[in-house]
Amino acid sequence: MKRITDKISEATFWASIHAAGAFILVAYVLVPLLELAS
Repeated sequence: MKRITDKISEATFWASIHAAGAFILVAYVLVPLLELAS
């Protein structure tokens, strides 16, 4: 049972890492575009 919860917590950890990376990437692209548009 413990191994299953370990796998789930590990998957959640990596999902949050990738979500944060995607958010940073989007912000990195969008901010200059918004600066140009204004």
